[in-house]
Amino acid sequence: MPATIGSLRTLCATWRCITRLKFSCSGLVSPDLFQKVIFGAALDAQRDVQIVERLTQAPDHPTLLTFPEGEYLKGLICRVL
Repeated sequence: MPATIGSLRTLCATWRCITRLKFSCSGLVSPDLFQKVIFGAALDAQRDVQIVERLTQAPDHPTLLTFPEGEYLKGLICRVL
């Protein structure tokens, strides 16, 4: 089992809540739009959701300021309350 999976299980047990990982790998979806989609889903589900951590591609894949679509990988670790 990868270390991150074990770590997430430990965190979830510690938080005593539901933890969800959500990702988008489309350069056409901005980080702001991605967060709004997750917000809309939380509203639809009538649940409060906290963003615990924001994730992105590795540092060896930098994003050019002139090409924001290069920030293609977006992830959120969310706590569903």
